[in-house]
Amino acid sequence: MTRRQPTVRKYDDLTDQALLQRFRTDGDELALATVVRRHHALVMATCRHLLGNVHDAEDAYQATFLVLVRSSAKIRRARYFRSWLYGVAYRVASRIRQTRFRTGEERAFDVLVSSADPLAEVAEREQLSAVHDAIAKLPSSLREPLILRYLDDRSNEDVADELAMTVSAVEGRLKRAKARLRFSLAKSGLMLSVALVTLRSSATEASIAISSAAASEGLLERVLEYGHQQWENGTPSEGVVSQMVREEMNAMLHQSIKSYAVIAATCI
Repeated sequence: MTRRQPTVRKYDDLTDQALLQRFRTDGDELALATVVRRHHALVMATCRHLLGNVHDAEDAYQATFLVLVRSSAKIRRARYFRSWLYGVAYRVASRIRQTRFRTGEERAFDVLVSSADPLAEVAEREQLSAVHDAIAKLPSSLREPLILRYLDDRSNEDVADELAMTVSAVEGRLKRAKARLRFSLAKSGLMLSVALVTLRSSATEASIAISSAAASEGLLERVLEYGHQQWENGTPSEGVVSQMVREEMNAMLHQSIKSYAVIAATCI
């Protein structure tokens, strides 16, 4: 496969599933680059919300998309692709956060949301983490429209078009999703309305701040290089990011085995 600079405009109208199929069958880097660029703001915002600094967030960002490269053939529910990708980003970032806390290597927060009050900044970070913890517990059918509505900042009509649903069906799912979030957040003493406003504004500011980060800082190129290696000969790279990828792949395999075991037990 010949390496080339990613020019993705010609693939903008293709679905994520069609793009991933092109990558799986032909090793098409342009297709993979389109998927990464399409979802990089969601992934980076999630990682920065949970980790609080750009260095750890970049590691989690890379690991998330490298897991996608390794798992592209196993994604069964293309309709809920954002939910799947969000789940990977959440788990990888949470794993890094837990490791930093356990080893005492926590890094200082970057300023993502402007605040003249450091205590208010810390409180907002904790609130964002609590919201993501609650979102991650939602089933894909409820998490997907919520992500589109509040992290991608889409209208209900746009969400309906994206998911091939009626507007009333989207509204119903959002209502159920928010009811579950309200219950989860109440345990942390948080109001749903305030939490969603904070989530949306923070995601918007993060998206603006990193609008060209993936390309300018070489993150996209690293993902494509890994994809090139994986497509050519399945050779994984070494390092911290690859370790995160292996841990997530192992966790996904364990969950699959567990799910199959439950299904088998119900059939006995």
